[in-house]
Amino acid sequence: MPAPIVGRAIRWGIMGSGRIASDMTRVLTQLPNTEVVAAGSRSAETAELFAGRFGIPKAHGSYAALAADADCDVVYVATPSMRHVQDSIMCLEAAACGALREGHGAVRRATRVLNVAREKELFFLHGDDGAGQASATLETGIYCAQFLQWAMDGDAPESIEGVVAELHKESGLDQPRRALLRFPGNRVGTLECSLKNPTARVGVVNGTKGVIRVPFPFWCPAGVLPPAHVGPRVPGLWAETKRSFPLPDIEGDFNYVNSQGLAYQAEEVNRCLAEGLARDAQVRPRECFSVMQVALRHPQPCGGGDEAIQAAKDKKTIQGSGYSCERDAGGAAAAGARIK
Repeated sequence: MPAPIVGRAIRWGIMGSGRIASDMTRVLTQLPNTEVVAAGSRSAETAELFAGRFGIPKAHGSYAALAADADCDVVYVATPSMRHVQDSIMCLEAAACGALREGHGAVRRATRVLNVAREKELFFLHGDDGAGQASATLETGIYCAQFLQWAMDGDAPESIEGVVAELHKESGLDQPRRALLRFPGNRVGTLECSLKNPTARVGVVNGTKGVIRVPFPFWCPAGVLPPAHVGPRVPGLWAETKRSFPLPDIEGDFNYVNSQGLAYQAEEVNRCLAEGLARDAQVRPRECFSVMQVALRHPQPCGGGDEAIQAAKDKKTIQGSGYSCERDAGGAAAAGARIK
């Protein structure tokens, strides 16, 4: 087990210099008992620019240099998602702790990371997100998968049926995708995700005792719309009262909607490290794998590492192409669940 960190701040390193790295760094610099001590990028120039923006004392011109920085207690991996497995393992092998932001892309590759963390007795947290894959399923569908996993109490689907998808003619990656999923206990979930057309980007849970609607952005909501009354009187079933959950008080301009909520993840990592925990009991591997099973039951032809990134760029299938992979620009998702 890792030794508890007591008597000083938790020291973070930021691997990557993109938009989500900026949002997380903005959050970390405003949390108590937290220091961002180093930043790393694929070039010294971008690392120095990023570090200068946030007053970070050290800038590393490579991911490997950041992973080897002994001053970091934890590294936030915000590199392109096709690199996440190799970068997470690199941090763990260098005896740094890895706090992963996005989806790994396959259950077997996620298992590799968890096995290294267990072998090294280091803390590792896997966050479910999917930017950078140029696939509707792995870009925005991961949010639908996470919503269904939450509604179904962490269970993986027994089967995925009625899949409708349109593949990009050059990359072979899905652009819109719709599916019906069957879960244990005669429960059913549906999802729709697209990089081609907008959707409502809401989540709905239909149960025998009522309906819960989670408004946009359902993957990081600040409130829900549950029914105020249930029972045989049908009009009362739809009488709704909004319940709000204020976001953490984090100041600044963010790139993504409700990024203030990243404070919850960061505070939980800080707590685990301060207590010397190797695993967060609230984010169990079983639940992470269930999310990936929902999203990846129909695998995408995408690999990992710099070669895959370059191949995607050559085919114009990631940011900068005609169909943007930025969720707020062109991505869309919706999910629903029926629970008996």
